Amino acid sequence: MIGQRLQERLGQPVIVEDRPGASSNVATEAVVRSAADGYTLLSIGSPNVINATLYGSLNYNFIRDIAPVASTASLPDIVVVNPDFPAKTIPEFIAYAKANPGKVAMASAGNGTSGHMAGELFKMMAGVDLLHVPYRGGPPAVTDLLAGRVQRTSRARSAPGE
Repeated sequence: MIGQRLQERLGQPVIVEDRPGASSNVATEAVVRSAADGYTLLSIGSPNVINATLYGSLNYNFIRDIAPVASTASLPDIVVVNPDFPAKTIPEFIAYAKANPGKVAMASAGNGTSGHMAGELFKMMAGVDLLHVPYRGGPPAVTDLLAGRVQRTSRARSAPGE
């Protein structure tokens, strides 16, 4: 969708090439290695920032090698619990987690994802001990949340129109 809108606004062809892998490191490295001619863009997200701190030996320096040009979306994280979970508000959730340290399972789409980082920040700020359960992507985490196998997940809310 972004490629189509860019093509309309720029009046020239725009080719979108998906480069999955290594939590966006494959795509980022491909862009860093491309000619610095202004014709190659990288759509970044929180994984790019997280990767810069988690990986000690990337083949690029994200801050030095990538220059921001536009913001296309803002996606806040939200806390989601199973409908059967006894807490219905954040204060109730914190009280429950404090009364049951290490027994409330916090799902994420994987280690180092924005949901994982948001969950770790929540744990620190609320002073609670949650059990992190990393999944291989968001859909399996949500499936287990709905089935009651984990009690909480942090999900990025979709931008309007998605």
